[in-house]
Amino acid sequence: MAERADTPPSDGTDTQSITVVFLRHDAEILLIRYRGPLAAFEDQWAGVVTPADPSADLPENAIPVRAGDPFAIRARGTKLTVRPALFDCPSRNVGRPDGAMESEWVPATEIHRKETVPGLWRAYDRVRPTAATLAADTEHGSGYISIRAMEVVRDAAGALWAEGVGTEAAWAELTDVAEDVLAARPSMAALRTRIDRIASRAAGDRTAATVASIATEEIDAALEADRRAAGAAGAILDGTTVLTLSRSGTVLPVLKDAPERVIVAESRPDREGIGVAERLTEAGVDVSVCVDAAIAHVLATEPVDAVVLGADTVLGDGTLINKVGSRGAAITACEAGIPVYVVTARDKISPDRTPTLESGPAEAVYAGDRAIDVHAPTFDATPPAYVTGILTEDGRLEPAEVAEVADTHAALAGWRRGPSESGS
Repeated sequence: MAERADTPPSDGTDTQSITVVFLRHDAEILLIRYRGPLAAFEDQWAGVVTPADPSADLPENAIPVRAGDPFAIRARGTKLTVRPALFDCPSRNVGRPDGAMESEWVPATEIHRKETVPGLWRAYDRVRPTAATLAADTEHGSGYISIRAMEVVRDAAGALWAEGVGTEAAWAELTDVAEDVLAARPSMAALRTRIDRIASRAAGDRTAATVASIATEEIDAALEADRRAAGAAGAILDGTTVLTLSRSGTVLPVLKDAPERVIVAESRPDREGIGVAERLTEAGVDVSVCVDAAIAHVLATEPVDAVVLGADTVLGDGTLINKVGSRGAAITACEAGIPVYVVTARDKISPDRTPTLESGPAEAVYAGDRAIDVHAPTFDATPPAYVTGILTEDGRLEPAEVAEVADTHAALAGWRRGPSESGS
């Protein structure tokens, strides 16, 4: 590994506290080679090095993701306490901090290939995505979470490559990682399809280096698919008034660029619709919000041209699995003669015919001490009869095409089956 060995301070002298921030855009992080501000980091690569509170030194639109546990290092005689942090950046238009010689947006696996400051991978390892963070993410859509899932596999493969782990041992560990990721969000078809495709493509070679390389390629392909799907929808929705709910990384670019006006449902219990509305105002969009229970009223009283939904999953028969409230919005819209468009990458099409519907915590609805049953579904199922069109990176899909894509995705799961099950 290129990272220099880190040694905790052992004497009684004062230790300087710094924060090493990893700025992430899409699935790459910003690495910076310094000539300062710390002499200890001279001519080495790091994240954004700031004082303990990084808020004043980061882009205004940087979104905090998580902070990692601090740890101590010694760098060229300087004793430091490193506090790792990860932020998402909506763009790569980030100015260089003081003391930066050059900067690059790279996959996190490049940390192993560069001459980095002591402990840089250790810092990133404490904030990077894991199966546990995927399972806990109730804010983002399945497209975003599937990208994070591929990062988990990519980063694990990069670490095994850097450690020189042998092929069979590395493959065994990486398939365990992949299975953990699949188990974290079993209902998300995009996550399953994309992890299956990485493992299926790498199954012939099985080396950690190959897995890391293929994962990087598949991440890029997935991001491009989402962009193309958004472009296909934008051509249909240009200049319209639309209603949407929840938060979809594929739908959000459409809402920023195409409609003249957007009405966003609040999207309880996490109210991610409010965050979408705020993002749209930053883009100059005429936007308003409504409570979820008012969707039918809004569709009956406002001049809405279309309902636009993302997809957690599209089943092989065309059934849409999406944030709860989607079914009611779609049925109401169809009864009012308003088209319902689902904007999604093809990877969200699942061979399943029966949905797996996650539920939220009951206490988010009722936290009292009475014997009251609570229904708190996170997702619901919308029959295909209430969906006007499924808009993907390859254009609009007809029902027969949905089934064909589902069959293709089913074949990718062969790496997970034993010989007796796969028929080989």
